[in-house]
Amino acid sequence: MNAETFATIYTVFLFVSIIIASLMFVFAWRDRHNTGMMPFMVLIIGEILWMLFYALQESDFIHPASQPYLWSKLTYLGIVMVPASFLVWSASFTHHYDRVTPFIISLLFIEPILFNIVIWTDPWHGWFSGTFTTNGQLGIAFWIHTLYSYTLLFIGAIMQVLHFLRAQPNYRLQAFVVMMSLPISSVFNLISLAYLEELKLDFSPVGFLVVGAIMSYVQLRHRLFDILPVARHKVMDEILDGVVVLDNEDRIIDMNPAARRMLGADMKTSHGQLAEKAIPVWDELTRNSSGQENSTIDFIIEGDVRRHIALTLSIMFKKRTKSGGKLILLRDITDRKKAEEELKTLITNLQNALIEIKTLKGIVPICANFKKIRDDEGFWEQVEAYVSKHTDAQFSHSICPDCLEKLYPEYQDERRDDLKQ
Repeated sequence: MNAETFATIYTVFLFVSIIIASLMFVFAWRDRHNTGMMPFMVLIIGEILWMLFYALQESDFIHPASQPYLWSKLTYLGIVMVPASFLVWSASFTHHYDRVTPFIISLLFIEPILFNIVIWTDPWHGWFSGTFTTNGQLGIAFWIHTLYSYTLLFIGAIMQVLHFLRAQPNYRLQAFVVMMSLPISSVFNLISLAYLEELKLDFSPVGFLVVGAIMSYVQLRHRLFDILPVARHKVMDEILDGVVVLDNEDRIIDMNPAARRMLGADMKTSHGQLAEKAIPVWDELTRNSSGQENSTIDFIIEGDVRRHIALTLSIMFKKRTKSGGKLILLRDITDRKKAEEELKTLITNLQNALIEIKTLKGIVPICANFKKIRDDEGFWEQVEAYVSKHTDAQFSHSICPDCLEKLYPEYQDERRDDLKQ
């Protein structure tokens, strides 16, 4: 196959790739409100523009006579979009949202704008074309742009590698697939640079199309930016309750930091371990569950501080009847238990106080003459003795004015004199 035939086949392949990329954009558009979708769609648009104008250039599509490299220049409208959008997408995928600020995004616009200005003003200075027409060597602007683009791609790759190393085991496969997409694009780009003089073809858009296809599949198929993968560090890592995820064989497949603190476990050693080896009272919990969807049991963790933990076991279902594993929620209820103990102590003290309080109830038989009271055993006793026996009241004796006048009249006159004074 000669070079001309190969170039024709490659041009047809580019048009087919444009259709594939357009379909990827349509599928991404349906989830455009999800985190990470906007930079992904910008990357796809850049791919489409890159391949479209490059295919028009290779097919010698009609162009103004004064602009023989019109389609070649227009390809860079799409080329400059790919590295920046890939970097922003990588930041979203690796949870570095705080680093993708509006200011950073505005800075990412500077180089693409300046580079395209250099391209369209190249006839005046030759910074881009260099000596390409004579010996196939492009100018300094091209190599600066290439270095800048590879820098952005390299930063995105570092983010993905670090994310892969920190990823939970059950998310590591997704992180690995995305991480390995970048070398694919780099290989195609290096092939283009190595054989540029011989083939005069750029295979870079094909490499980035493969990257986009992988990103599209993983993102849309495995829902990379749904609540579980993307917001996991917000939902699971930062909540105070412990969360442990088990598979159908009761093996631990995920555990958030709160659960690790409560159980004194390490995710690296606990992953794949049976729940009975890492979770106290597991046997009692499974016995109490009896196939129910939710079962709760309390247990105590001894340590520097004695903690009360409420453990709830829930069954997850993929379908109505097909189990998808188990979810364990651990909640620290130490404060609640302490409040319950304090309340129980208060109630006990009140009950004891009520027991000590003696009261008189009902009808009390009393003698109409001697004013004695008959007790429950039929004995008659003085009023003060009866009241003292049945209450905590104590009596002191004195004489009322009527009795004083009747019994001690000689003291009555003195009392009257004292009152007058």
